[in-house]
Amino acid sequence: MIQVGADVNVRRLIVEVQRLAETFAHHPLLLPIQLFQEHSDTTSRKLREILKKVKDVETKLMAEIVTQKMNIDLQIAGWNFGELSKTLHTCSMDLVELRRRRTFEDAVADALTSELKNHPLLRRLASSEGLAKRHKRDIDSLPERIESQKTLVRSYYSPYICRIGI
Repeated sequence: MIQVGADVNVRRLIVEVQRLAETFAHHPLLLPIQLFQEHSDTTSRKLREILKKVKDVETKLMAEIVTQKMNIDLQIAGWNFGELSKTLHTCSMDLVELRRRRTFEDAVADALTSELKNHPLLRRLASSEGLAKRHKRDIDSLPERIESQKTLVRSYYSPYICRIGI
């Protein structure tokens, strides 16, 4: 039995396996390879979503730094520090899940590679594996980037907290 998440388009998956079966003579690893591809594509999509959120927060923070509007009044500044903090926290939690997915993908890629050895399907697997390895650098650098932004948000938020006596 194979279990897939709700984000997997099973119909598209089966159609792609059938298409590949015509080329690769119904190789028994076609379905696992295609599942790996789907998993890898989902990881890539989730990484792009996290990167976009982090970039959005970063853009807001950098605009404040560049214009040096160190305005303590949050209403005038128009900042929602709680929302920025929540976004960064969500990104951190999503990143933990992404790292777990990448560990799983590495294990599956290693197993498939050892099974395929010199089979032409290895080339198809290698392209997905290459994409996954390129994303690894982004995944590895995100914790520091997120933490840096959290520190910056706190540094802007702290004067406000002190001023209102919390």
